[in-house]
This record gives sequence, structure tokens and C-alpha cells, in this order.
Amino acid sequence: MKLTPSEWAMALMCGRTWHSDFRPRTPLAERIQSARHRLVLMTRQDFGYDLLAWFDFLWDTDCYGYRGARRSREKALRPIQRAVHDPAWQAAVRELELLESPDEQNRDAQGERESEGVT
Repeated sequence: MKLTPSEWAMALMCGRTWHSDFRPRTPLAERIQSARHRLVLMTRQDFGYDLLAWFDFLWDTDCYGYRGARRSREKALRPIQRAVHDPAWQAAVRELELLESPDEQNRDAQGERESEGVT
């Protein structure tokens, strides 16, 4: 099956992997993070890890041929819904959001200042 760049990135963000693109044991969180980065570069938009928001944007704009030959929005939405309800996907996204949260970044910066003796 041939995928457009945006279809490929969304499939990757849903947790799918291709062995030619990633090591077989690449963590799910790493695959999701990579997919988000690719989508941001392609679209100049950032919906975080909100798959439904990404889907809506890509479907409505047909960015990079996202709709492809699909005629049914409902069928195209199925893998997105499966991913959103998958406990492993949810855990990976929570992990990524914690790593990227402003509070975490502020704590890291505060810790660096304290280790340098600056308060």
C-alpha cells in the first residue's frame, strides 16, 4: 500500500512502524514523537499529540494528499480512534507530555541554576 507523506506520518503517530524506517524495538513514544515532528515540519502547525486535531486538520486541508483515495471520513478515522483508546499509546503520550511540560522544563532550569550556585 502506497501512503502519502501525511498518511505515513499519521500512521506512525498512531503507533505503526515499518522496519525499514525504525529499529524493530524503537519505543512507541519515540515513534510518536518523531511523527509529530514530521507533521509539524510538513504543515507548520502543532496540535501536540492530539490525534483527532491532527486528523481534522489533515482531512479538511488535504495537506500532502492526506485523503488520498479515501472517500469516507469515518473509515479514515478508525485507526485514529483505535490508537486514542489503546492503553499503550495513551501511556506513551503521557510520558511525552510530562517530558515536554513547562513545569518540567522550569524544574530543570531551576535545578541547573541551583547546581551552579545561582538562586
